[in-house]
Amino acid sequence: MKKEIDKTIGSRIRERRTALKMTQTQLAELTGYTDKTAISKIENGLADLTQSKIVAFAEVLHTTPRYLMGWTEEPSQQELRLLAYYRALNPHQQDAVISILESMKGADDVGHKE
Repeated sequence: MKKEIDKTIGSRIRERRTALKMTQTQLAELTGYTDKTAISKIENGLADLTQSKIVAFAEVLHTTPRYLMGWTEEPSQQELRLLAYYRALNPHQQDAVISILESMKGADDVGHKE
């Protein structure tokens, strides 16, 4: 099972890297690895990544850790834009955004009772 998740993570990292037209060397530099050899091993499912590294890859590759882990499908461009904007906010601003979204969702739910 562990090997399967490593392969999923690796293939999704490769998928996002190539979609962004990024080289293995560039990805290595952005994620704190010394060279592309480590990235090659990761993409081929031969390396075990820590939680913090999965988060780092997700940020650099403009996606989510859930996607890299194989738990969700690729986020839409709009979802990725929202995520990038959200991450750029300070914690107070992030809380305000969550409150606004929760109030919007609540307003929708009121009008759509089943």
